[in-house]
Amino acid sequence: ELRASRRRIVTAGDEVRRRIERDIHDGAQQRLLGVVMQLGLVRDLTHEDPDAADRVLLQLERETLDALADLRNLANGVYPPVLIDHGVAEALSAATTSLGSRVQLDFDHIGRFAPDIESTVYFCCLEAVQNAVKHGGLPSTITISLAHEPDGLVFEVRDDGDGFDVDQIRKGNGFTNFNDRLSAVGGTVAIHSAVGDGTVIRGRLPL
Repeated sequence: ELRASRRRIVTAGDEVRRRIERDIHDGAQQRLLGVVMQLGLVRDLTHEDPDAADRVLLQLERETLDALADLRNLANGVYPPVLIDHGVAEALSAATTSLGSRVQLDFDHIGRFAPDIESTVYFCCLEAVQNAVKHGGLPSTITISLAHEPDGLVFEVRDDGDGFDVDQIRKGNGFTNFNDRLSAVGGTVAIHSAVGDGTVIRGRLPL
């Protein structure tokens, strides 16, 4: 019994560390990578359009503060306060504000769900949006959809970027995190993409 108890303690500790790593990767780390990418844009704009460079720098300041807030929340062992207080729809709306009109939201009167369901959807959608920004060739539109269907909650993140060959892409942390988060709550994920035809990430969670 003592050996079994020790195994459970070790397993629980490993799971907590994996969850924290995923939350940092999908939250603050993704925001900071976005900041790095936009700094390159500022460098190009500094000489061509100083006013535009100033506007981007102000946006980067907000993004950096948001990333710091994410890290503070994780350090306190909690999810973003807006996710706790108002649910996944409000949390995604707040998290994507800095991207402006590039992100379109379709939430179909989504209500509240269990905390593990809401956190799974939130971090999966945030990961998908940041992947589209980083790897999609600056898509003009990213659409996040949430729908409460009879057999569960469905989310979809669709972009009109460069796309990729699903069979050839290396399965990195992003793909692993999707599967880990969704399988933990009995959900599934499907990723559809083709070169030059954008990407669609669709997840389904039983309720």
